[in-house]
Amino acid sequence: MPMHPHWQAALVETTQDDEGSSALGQAGALSEALVSPLPEQGVIHVTGSDAREFLHAQLSNSITDLDHAASRLAAWCSPKGRTLALIRVLPAADGFVLLLDRSLVAYTLKRLKLFVLRSDVTLTDRSDDWAAVGFAGSEAERFVANHVGEPPNATEGIAWTGDLVVLHLPASEPRLMLIGPAEAVIAHWHQAASGLGPTGSDAWDLLLVRDGQPDITAATSDQFVPQMLNLEPLGGLSFSKGCYPGQEVVARLHYRGQLKRRVYKLQLPSEEAPDPGTELDGGSGVIVKAVSGHDAVEALAVVGVEAAEGGDIRYDGKPVRFDELPYDKPEG
Repeated sequence: MPMHPHWQAALVETTQDDEGSSALGQAGALSEALVSPLPEQGVIHVTGSDAREFLHAQLSNSITDLDHAASRLAAWCSPKGRTLALIRVLPAADGFVLLLDRSLVAYTLKRLKLFVLRSDVTLTDRSDDWAAVGFAGSEAERFVANHVGEPPNATEGIAWTGDLVVLHLPASEPRLMLIGPAEAVIAHWHQAASGLGPTGSDAWDLLLVRDGQPDITAATSDQFVPQMLNLEPLGGLSFSKGCYPGQEVVARLHYRGQLKRRVYKLQLPSEEAPDPGTELDGGSGVIVKAVSGHDAVEALAVVGVEAAEGGDIRYDGKPVRFDELPYDKPEG
């Protein structure tokens, strides 16, 4: 997939040192002030008088009661209950902003439009003209407060300043995302990069892995029921909101089923991080996200529960190591 057009120029300008080498910090060298470009962040803008009800009817989480100062994680599913995309919904003055992986935007937009029918809903791809930056750590949090606006205190909270929105993500340490028109966001990136020292987006991805936050990309779309992605402990499911595509399958697993696969946090015996969708040995699991850390490849993978409890999960012929997730495991 082509890189975000605004980020392509900005990263060349910002990340070249005097000798022409990349000056971006790597994931293995995380510091107290992490500032990461997020060129793979996709953005869909949803407007119209029926936007709230439309999204409520499409997603696995309740949107009708979503407060203007909060965001909400949800799955968008196929009729068979498989997760097509993971979406974070942010209310805006004129509708909603949807955050999802950039590789899924075109497909999601095309398919969602099929459900609009006579509703007053307009869906617009903003992935090229909007941009996102990730901030982590107390120093980066102070930068946002001083140069953008006071960030929200509540986990999953949002705060708008003009066309820019700051999102407080669930994490073990302060972690914020700045989203908005590309020119303004990248201007803040330049300013932050000069004072705090920029890192690559792999550093941000490593934080996601350590916080047990899965992604869905084009390589893993339409494979997993939301519970397999740990969406229940992550707050991405509502079992009282009513119907949405795949709701019967998701509800049946919740009330009567037994969860046979779920996301685990692993350390892989590998020097290079495998791509999403890569299978573990013997088909025992599927990589959802993997990043090379300081001394190991850290990954999230959907693994069979029985196989994981048996303990002999391998990748490239070598045993993997299981790490604890920072939240309760899914029920079932």
